[in-house]
Amino acid sequence: MSIFLLACLLNPGQVSLLGKLEIPGTASDLSGLSGKLNDGSPANLLGGIGSALASGPNPGEFYFLPDRGPGDGAADYLCRFHQAQLFLGADGKPVFSLVKTTPLRNKNGQAFQGLASDLKNRMDPEGLRVGPWPACVPSGQKPAGNAFYISEEYGPKVSIFQQDGTLVMDLPTPSKLTVAKPNPDAETELAQNKAGRQPNKGFEGLALDPEGRELWAATQGPLIQDKKTGGGKWTRLVRYNLETGKPSGEFVYPMDSATCGISELLWVGKGSLLVLERDSFAGKEAKIKRVYLAKTGSASDVSSLESLADAKAPIQVMEKQLILDLLAPELGLAGDRFPPKWEGMAWGETSGGERILWLASDNDFDARNNSWILAFRLPLP
Repeated sequence: MSIFLLACLLNPGQVSLLGKLEIPGTASDLSGLSGKLNDGSPANLLGGIGSALASGPNPGEFYFLPDRGPGDGAADYLCRFHQAQLFLGADGKPVFSLVKTTPLRNKNGQAFQGLASDLKNRMDPEGLRVGPWPACVPSGQKPAGNAFYISEEYGPKVSIFQQDGTLVMDLPTPSKLTVAKPNPDAETELAQNKAGRQPNKGFEGLALDPEGRELWAATQGPLIQDKKTGGGKWTRLVRYNLETGKPSGEFVYPMDSATCGISELLWVGKGSLLVLERDSFAGKEAKIKRVYLAKTGSASDVSSLESLADAKAPIQVMEKQLILDLLAPELGLAGDRFPPKWEGMAWGETSGGERILWLASDNDFDARNNSWILAFRLPLP
């Protein structure tokens, strides 16, 4: 698969838009919840589903992961993921149908929630991959079905869940990425910490080796102690060895601008990833909504550096090559309604077996804004 993908991606001029689908911002999920959240939003609102998108083991089987809910951590939203059928119909247009909604729970059965003030049981899920159970999980803890790998921003951390939404284990997070004094207020937290992930810029992207041996997690932006290095554009990607369940390297990805962030990663091959990079502007103000092919190549392993400023020699960053620009005029997507937050990215295929790339937007649970889903063709050279 990796040889095929690399061959395709080296010819970005052949990438083409197959279709666009919009899911109403007022749609409901299948959680069975009723009533309102503390901010007045429906408890079963199908919002934020483009925060992460992962393909399942069967054709057309996909999983959508909302983040922490409405209000950027102000609502008592119960974290969950959704299973859906997503495919190109006979007319070539994307078709979406919701199958199931699954709550995320800790080992004691308590639901995780997005409320920032709940420091003990809060969760801001941002990345999702579905794949085989890794060797680092004891055999007695591997139930039927696939493993669900979820990254989240508060910690940050990467966790492995059962298909029923129950937590199995957390992977260790390098200490330099965590804050010593977490606080529900972003400004207060930033003021009282000199190191660790910035508020709302923890593990955002996640990429999984299809064989379940290697996992990559990306911080959305620079660590607090790294902000002054690389013009504020350098962020870290952490590589995990899933045989041991431990980090096995850290690499620097150079973003296009200090106003950008990494929204998602996607496995291409050993040492090669797709990176979804964007700014936070919507409509005609949007400037950067891009997918890059990034390679470790000769990039420096910076895992020994508490701060990138501590480097004794020049840091070699990851190589990157533009693959897709969502704002390219020929795609016809840019305009007043263009969503600001493109965060979901997954591989799929047509009924004929041709590989396609799916992208999804996060509407931030705003019922006035629809969630967009796009399908792109990556043809054989």
